[in-house]
Formats: sequence, C-alpha cells, structure tokens
Amino acid sequence: MNNRPSISERMQKLRNSFTASIATRMVHTRALIDSLQLEPPPSEAEELTALNQLHHAFHSIKGNAASFGFDEMSDQARIAEAMIIARLETASALDDFNIELLYSICDFIEFSPIATAHVPQLTSPLMRMNEKSPQEKPPHTEQRKLVYLCDDEIEIISDLETQLNSFGYQLRTFTSHDTLDVAISEKMPDAIVMDIVFPDGECAGITWVKTFHHSYGHTIPIIYISGRDDFSARLKAVQSGGSAYCLKPFKPTLLLEALDNLTHHEIREPLKVMIVDDEADIARYHAMILEEAGILTTIVTQPHLVIERLGDFIPDLVLMDLYMPECSGTEMAQLLRQIPGHVSLPIVYLSSETDNRRQFIAMGAGADGFLTKPIDPPMLVQEIQLRGERMRILHSLMVRDSLTGLLNHTTIKNLLDNELNNARRRKSSLCFAMFDIDHFKQVNDTYGHPMGDQVILALSRLLQRRIRGSDAVGRYGGEEFALILTDVDTHNAERICNQLRIDFAQMTYVCDDLEFSCTLSGGLALFPQWRTAHRITDAADKALYRAKHNGRNRIEILTPEADELN
Repeated sequence: MNNRPSISERMQKLRNSFTASIATRMVHTRALIDSLQLEPPPSEAEELTALNQLHHAFHSIKGNAASFGFDEMSDQARIAEAMIIARLETASALDDFNIELLYSICDFIEFSPIATAHVPQLTSPLMRMNEKSPQEKPPHTEQRKLVYLCDDEIEIISDLETQLNSFGYQLRTFTSHDTLDVAISEKMPDAIVMDIVFPDGECAGITWVKTFHHSYGHTIPIIYISGRDDFSARLKAVQSGGSAYCLKPFKPTLLLEALDNLTHHEIREPLKVMIVDDEADIARYHAMILEEAGILTTIVTQPHLVIERLGDFIPDLVLMDLYMPECSGTEMAQLLRQIPGHVSLPIVYLSSETDNRRQFIAMGAGADGFLTKPIDPPMLVQEIQLRGERMRILHSLMVRDSLTGLLNHTTIKNLLDNELNNARRRKSSLCFAMFDIDHFKQVNDTYGHPMGDQVILALSRLLQRRIRGSDAVGRYGGEEFALILTDVDTHNAERICNQLRIDFAQMTYVCDDLEFSCTLSGGLALFPQWRTAHRITDAADKALYRAKHNGRNRIEILTPEADELN
C-alpha cells in the first residue's frame, strides 16, 4: 500500500506552514524597514543590503501567497516589491520612499484574517485542479474591477460612468490629482485612466504618472485619454509607462477594449493528459510529475478501457506506452484514428524504445511525438505543455468565431447536447437563451459595417464578462448570440438575461460625431421543460420571435404549456 501523502495533503501542509511563518516573516521585514530610518542614517552599502533583503522578503511572500490562494496578500506584497525595485533602480533620495506604506502593507499581511486563521478550504490553484468536484459551480456573481478616472472635463466623466458600469467595472472619478492621491492612499485600483492636459500644465497628467510610478512601481496599468494626437504627446505617454492611449472624443468601446486587455487575465483550464501504460507504478510516477506542474491526469492500465475513458475525461493529449500485452501503442493509435471524434487527438509515445527505425514505424501509425524513457521530469513537462497548448490553439481556431472569439454556431450546438446530458445525469436545470440585436440592419446601413462590427464586439464582450466559467456563449450567426446557463431556475435565468439587455441598451457608440445606441431582444427556454437539444433550441427561437413581435428590447420565455396555446 502506498502511504505517500497525496498532492492535496502535501499542498495543505505547505500552506499551513506558510501561514504559520507569517508573523516571524513580518518581524524580520519590519526590522529591515526600521534599519532604513536609523540615526545616524545607514551607509550606502548597509542601505543597499537592507533593500535587497526587503525585496527578497516581499518577493517570496508574493509568490507563496499566490500559490496558496491568498490573492489579496500577494497583491499587497507585489506593491511593496515594486516600490523597492523602483528604489533600487533609481538614485532618488530615501525621503521619496514611502516608508509608511511599507509598514501598512506589513500590517495587512500579518493581521489579515486569511493569513492568521486556519483555512481548511482548498483554494490554491493546484489544489482546486485536483480536489474540486466537477459538479461545483460558482454562483452568478460579478467581480467588478475598480477603475480611477482623472479628468477635469465633467461631461466626459458622467458619460463614462454608466458605460463602464455596464461592462462590470466600478468607476470612481476625480477632477484633480490631489483627490486622486487621497483615494490611492486608501485603496489601489485595478487601472487608472488619466487625461494628459490639465489647467496646471500641458502634460500635467504625464508628470503625475511619473510620480505615481516612482512611488508604487509599474504594477497598475495607465490608460491615457487626450485630445492630442501628435507624436510628442504619444511618445511622452509611452516613456512615462502608459499602457494605452485613447483619443478624445474617444469611442467608449475602444477604452473598454483597452481595460479588458489590461485588467482581465483569462484563467486557463489546466491541460488534461491521459496516460496509457500497463505498468501501473510507472504510470503513477509520470502522473505525479505532470500533476506537480499543474496538469490534470488520468491513468488507464487496460487498453480496452481507453475509448470509454476518453469520453469521460476528454483529454488534450494521450501519453501512451509503445509496448503493452493486450494492445500495442501503434495498434491503439490506429484504432483511435478510425474514430471521427479522435482523429486530431494528439498522441505521444513514451517508451524505452531507442531504435530510430522502430520509432519511425511507430510514428507512422498516427502518433505526433516520441519521448524516450527514462525522461527528465522538466523535459517531460515541457514537451507535454508545448504539444498540448499547440493543439489547444489549433482547436480554438476551429471552434471559435473569427470576429468575436466566441464559440461558433456548430460548437455551441454541440455543447448544448453535452450540457443537456450533464443536466439529465445531475437532475439539474439548464437555460438556453437566444439574443438578437434589434434593427441591426439599420446600424450597418446608417453607420457602415465596421461600426456594426463594433456593436457586435461590444455585445460579445458584455456576454463574456457576465457568465460563469460553467456557462457558455456563442455567436449563433450574424447579430444572433446563444447563451447556455447551467443550474439556473426560470426566475434567475430571466433576471440574468434582463440585466444583460438593460446593460446593453445603456451602451453608446460614436460614428462621425453621431451618437447612437442599440437594444437587444431575447428568447429563453429551459430544461427539463424542453428535454432535447432540438426542442429547446426551437423553443428559444420561438420565444425570440415573440420578443421581436411584442415590441423588441424585451425577454420572452416559452414553456410547453404556452406553446400549446398557439
């Protein structure tokens, strides 16, 4: 019997050890900060040593806290680290170094309830991958990104607030740098939108940004908005560390695109690898190596079970032994290539076979790579990650709409079949929603197809930002979109879709100084009222038609009872 602790147990032990070390770490860190304020002042060499030790301390906390799921603690340590790096890389006086902020960060790290209390939940990224049940689904909640906007033009501020709020941002506005400084000292935002020109200077915004970066580092993205389109202004913006530049009068969609790109980092699903090897111990060994790198694995020691397990696990790649008694690796590769759903599935041999000729023959059976045992663990991880990510990219190009990046028509329909099967098995509910942009032809005819594309992109971005990881959204065709909401009842499905409709109607677009907005109609159908993919799709389409017929800019739900009355 293997008594070695599981990945989960080892991770929990490391996490507990980390939280227990926080108090001691902060005693040492505060002592280093104290040493920078001694009288007489420390020598240049002593100061450099203390700063380097501080950098190491906060860098360590930043990485460890993120690994164990303490995101707020990691963010605070990242701010401190950036300050120290800026101090090490510049010749500025120590008086410009925000000592009090460092002490505040130390207090947060030490006295945060997350840091000091025992946390039994398994929330680190690696532990989530290995422990989270596939039935667990987070609630429909929004995590709004905090954005500070500083501009002395009041009308711009009021117009943007509604638009950004519709896209899931929390906007706080300021008309002066002084009030912005106060807000930053209280809470750091996710992004700052800054005008370049202010009454106190042609490039006062750029001057403020330089000071901000000197104090806090380059951890917060800066988006400039300006009426200046000259080379000099743009160059100064880049030199000051600006992340994006939007011209006035600017299109809100462009600002939103910049914010999305700079503040929303997609959390990618871990790679999934199926290991096929009749030697259970060696299979577990390779599985452990991959799991430690954050790759999900499943082991199959009996080749006749491979096809069944493929349907349950849906791997990104199969890592397979070449020589097995029941079925050789080459035979298994040929067998899989004859099944339509697995024609493009990456297959990599992992074998002690070193004869080049035999390797070449084995590859001819339909495999994509050959790795030789014994293999260095980092090399195994690198090879699997490279091949798996490459296949994901190719697969994404096949299943996603080229304009919006959403799932295409065929993929969202296939996914609906899968989700309905899951809902039947779990005895849960599901909503299929169809949306259509009202009078979209008029948008193209009046403002042109490029502007129509901007409207489609705006809606696709709104839908992407508002769904959970367990839901799915696709472009059904033209200006039509489809949404799959899992584990929702009729009331919540209607509430979610109505909020999407309301938020979309609040967005404005600008074309040749003309401002306009669009509305959205939607049709909903739910499982188990509608039990097959064909019937639920047809019901949602009929509900959408009703929404159009009843005046547009509304959501309609079709039930079997209501359908029978027609």
